[in-house]
Amino acid sequence: MKVLFTLIMSLTLGAAIAQCPDLKITNASILSDISKGIRYAINISNIGNQDANLQGATASEEDNVTIQSYLSNDQVIDAQDKRIQDVLLGVSPLTVIKPGEVFSIINKDSVATTGYRFLIIKIDPLNKLNECAELNNVFVLELFHNQLTLETTMIEGFKGQSIEIPVYASDFYNILGFQFSMSFSNPSLFRIDSIGNLGLNDLNRNDIQVKNDNRVGVVWFSPLQSGLSFNGRRKIFSLYVTLTGEHGQCTDIRFDDSFLTIEFISSTPLGDPIRPALIDGKVCIQNLVECSGKVILANNTPIPNTLVSANQSTALTDLSGRYLIKDLIPGINYTVSASKFDSYANGLSVMDIVLIKKHLLQIQLLPTPYQIIAADVNGDLTISVQDMVLIRDLILGFVPNFGKTPVWQFIPKDYKFKNPLNPLAENYPIAYSLPNLKSNKITLDFIGIKTGDVSLDWTGQLTPSLESRAATYFILALQDQNLMANMEYTLPVYTRQFNNISAFQFALNLNPDIQLEQVMAPALPDFTVSNYSINDHVLRTYGTTPGQMVADL
Repeated sequence: MKVLFTLIMSLTLGAAIAQCPDLKITNASILSDISKGIRYAINISNIGNQDANLQGATASEEDNVTIQSYLSNDQVIDAQDKRIQDVLLGVSPLTVIKPGEVFSIINKDSVATTGYRFLIIKIDPLNKLNECAELNNVFVLELFHNQLTLETTMIEGFKGQSIEIPVYASDFYNILGFQFSMSFSNPSLFRIDSIGNLGLNDLNRNDIQVKNDNRVGVVWFSPLQSGLSFNGRRKIFSLYVTLTGEHGQCTDIRFDDSFLTIEFISSTPLGDPIRPALIDGKVCIQNLVECSGKVILANNTPIPNTLVSANQSTALTDLSGRYLIKDLIPGINYTVSASKFDSYANGLSVMDIVLIKKHLLQIQLLPTPYQIIAADVNGDLTISVQDMVLIRDLILGFVPNFGKTPVWQFIPKDYKFKNPLNPLAENYPIAYSLPNLKSNKITLDFIGIKTGDVSLDWTGQLTPSLESRAATYFILALQDQNLMANMEYTLPVYTRQFNNISAFQFALNLNPDIQLEQVMAPALPDFTVSNYSINDHVLRTYGTTPGQMVADL
């Protein structure tokens, strides 16, 4: 036989494997709200190959194995840390931990944890047990000071609106899974359309079920062995609903055990269920909105029979200028405006011409921006003698209106003019804009501007009674006469106490059988045919004077 190859072998005898116990904290977790103290669980395993005698070498407890815990901010045990009450091991019935065995203990202490970030746990800090390794005896646990919370919120909407009902969870710490249910006290208030905004890993639509339209059940568990942890609030899912109830109705949203018992499971050694803090919510359909207010002149004179409109809803102001519009729908965009049907002649008098003239000559400026706007009767955004002429012509009946300028304008009372002395240069609003109406009651007032009425003497009467604006009254008089047909007569109009009069106007109703040929005023040098008109058997007369005294006739 031939040797094909030779095996050269050597045998090395290794050192004998040490026989020793080795205690290690394999897991720890917080069990309760640590703002009022601390309660935590610990898993301890003997990873060595020999029994761990927790009683020590003697019967005295002084050499028993202990666990020390510290509150710390830097994960290192030092003088700045706060020590928690020790845990004494080796007390019957647990005296020995065999290799591979694991046991759990729960420790609690009323010590305040505020201001600390970590819990440091150290087993056998005094080395009472001769272990295989001493470097694996420390476990650091981060503190979460906020309490696990489950909550929803308060929501308002309007009938027919689609809204989101969010569900939040706060301050998870090693949460392996949970289950809970929600119920609605008035399920007819809304219709659940969909479920979305899923905010947890592995939470899907099939984990959330709606039962009988008035309960929702949720079951979830974490894919992570250590569970899920996060600080603060996180949206875990949302219900998308359409509000179908009536205005003013509400429904409570409660977390309860009606469908599923509320349980949160953390990765604690004992796996004790945690009952979170619960913050219920409410969904309400807003009441229909009332809109009220007042419509007045710049001198606070009420303007009755003004039509106030909020989109298609309307109301008329009463004798005090007040209005009320009911049943406006929340969430709708509204434009609220005012309008009024009226005669251009209402409220116009020779006094308006006098005041405009004084304003132009800067003898007496119009005191409010509303009166300045009223003076621009032709709508050219300036005040001039043309506006005076138009007012005169309308008073005398030469023209029926002011052309493009409306009879009335209404401006929101709360509008502040940038330059009250020149409001015509501004694009001032003529309505209130109410996007996404929310309030249950709103008050909107308007200032009315009667075009041409700078004296603010509008009363709503088409033909006002004779009125004197002088300090004392003056008198106009005609003598009674018997007239013959087909004869021409001169009828003098007498005045008394016509003192310091700047302007005047009056109307004289004539018998239809009388034909007026001419009007003369020898006491008023500037009086011409432009100062009077005859229409429908009515003589309308207007005049201005330098304020002189006219002798009694």
